[in-house]
Amino acid sequence: STQPKASLAALKATAFGSVDVDTLLHWYRLLYTTRALDERASKYIRRGMGWSYHARCSGHEGIQIALGLHFRANVDFLFPYYRDMGTTLAAGVTPYELFLNGLSRDADPCSGGRHMSNHFGKPAIGVQNVSSCTGNHTLHAAGVALAIKRYQHNGVALSSQGESSASEGYCFEAYA
Repeated sequence: STQPKASLAALKATAFGSVDVDTLLHWYRLLYTTRALDERASKYIRRGMGWSYHARCSGHEGIQIALGLHFRANVDFLFPYYRDMGTTLAAGVTPYELFLNGLSRDADPCSGGRHMSNHFGKPAIGVQNVSSCTGNHTLHAAGVALAIKRYQHNGVALSSQGESSASEGYCFEAYA
């Protein structure tokens, strides 16, 4: 190539504004780890080695990680759904804990191996265990949000689900 290579400082200043390189690398690692976990889980299913159920998150990693990075452990309450591997990873659930969930091991911090895989959670930090019905945890999040408001807590309650569940009665009831 005849063009000179841009220095890292110049690249940072022009392309990424005020985001430092370490932060960008952290985001990239989360994106990469999420995709790698997603790929590995689908291989486990094909081999019949675990992950009784796996809904892929590939292609959604960016928004999921942005959401998870804004989660404040032990302050906020996150109600993820079964595609939120990236969200829960960025929120503080470790790759090891995600595998414990997928393989239904008793050390899974969410359910002790008693819940269907891809139902991510870590109640100890505020990532809640939810049902397979993708819209009904909006009701739980709304109840927690009311409690946050009532008791003037600093946290927020966040419910995540796919767009199809927005047409479910659960979502309308949570809004009312």
